[in-house]
Amino acid sequence: MDGSELSAVEAEIVTALRRDETRMGDVWRGKEAGKSAELIATELETQTSNFVSKYLRFARAMMTGKLPTAPTMTTKWDKLQEMMGVYYSQVP
Repeated sequence: MDGSELSAVEAEIVTALRRDETRMGDVWRGKEAGKSAELIATELETQTSNFVSKYLRFARAMMTGKLPTAPTMTTKWDKLQEMMGVYYSQVP
């Protein structure tokens, strides 16, 4: 994803993900670098790669505006809103 086919909102979210200093940002940058979920998990020294798919689903939900409905996803939605709040507080 080079950014040329993204809407303005999607591009803003990608920028936020690239800057994010949490695991969410780590996963996004790994994905952009073409790494597998397993490699991302190994580099982040975790035992499983399940969280990688979950974080990528969160990112897709932010970009599409289609909120997650699964209970495990909705409990984490606040984390995504917090990350975007941090991003917006840093944008001039």
